[in-house]
Amino acid sequence: MKKLHFFENKELKAPHDGIHFGVSASSVSTGVDITYTADGGAATVVDTTVGGYRYLEFLGSGYLINSADAEVEFLLVGGGAGGGKGGGGSGGGGGSAVLRSNAFTLPASSGSGHRIVIGGGAGNSSAGTASTFNSETTGTSGQGGSNHNNYYPGTNGGGAGCHVPPTAASSGGAGTGASITVSGTAHAGHAGGTGSTYPPSPAGHSGSGGGGAGGAGGNQTGSGSGGGGVGIQIPNMSISSGSVTPYYYGGGGGAGTYAQTGGDGGNGGGGGGSSNGSGGAGRNNGTNAGSNQMGNGGVNTGGGGGGGGSSAPDGSGGSGIFVVKHSA
Repeated sequence: MKKLHFFENKELKAPHDGIHFGVSASSVSTGVDITYTADGGAATVVDTTVGGYRYLEFLGSGYLINSADAEVEFLLVGGGAGGGKGGGGSGGGGGSAVLRSNAFTLPASSGSGHRIVIGGGAGNSSAGTASTFNSETTGTSGQGGSNHNNYYPGTNGGGAGCHVPPTAASSGGAGTGASITVSGTAHAGHAGGTGSTYPPSPAGHSGSGGGGAGGAGGNQTGSGSGGGGVGIQIPNMSISSGSVTPYYYGGGGGAGTYAQTGGDGGNGGGGGGSSNGSGGAGRNNGTNAGSNQMGNGGVNTGGGGGGGGSSAPDGSGGSGIFVVKHSA
């Protein structure tokens, strides 16, 4: 199995596909006073020590176990939304909310430990599921706008689709809010962009990008669909090749279009929007969309899926992640 790190064009584990309340026999112990169990086995947790700190990256759900109080920091990202269905001019899926804590004292665990649930990315113009850690819960990501023959506005941060019948264009509202009960910062999803009207003028059946955790989705333009909103850059919680590196999470998905250029995904795992012509690019492990090919949100980024084109299906949102950091 390839090492699970955050490089573009590297193979990552498939998104977590649900909540499992049983604990597997795979349990890992370390020299410090924190252990963990993982629903999917030890391979779903990346355990790295660098610069005097230990980082545990949960790519799937599990439990964190500390027999005594411990000072920690954490990052929690939910699942991204799916883009709008194909048909031309579909909106991109919204990116997940992102929670980043300051250092705080985590009380000693009891029973199975502190439960961690990693939110799954959604498809078919649906909102992604939240990630949770103790009392902390991410907001859910906004869903993409449906195709232009059906319901056009995006919902809670999703991009809007092309309008039929002809009416004034509309955009998606802000993503579901998130709060953090310990000291830290909550980054909720921003609004999706504005789609084109029908008959399209000047854009040809173009949708708008899904909102990201750091910015709104892009509007459709005269040359194609809107790009996904930017996610949030977390400077000191992601590990690549033994080094702590900055990384974006919660980018919105790019929108689909009938025959023009699909929207690019937002930096933070957004998938590219599909098109009969040129598809949009994915970001941070979000996949590129080709001609009539969907773009999915990046695994373990919380990025939104790209919107569908004329005949391509919508892109699925990326799964979430939990990272905890403490002194080694």
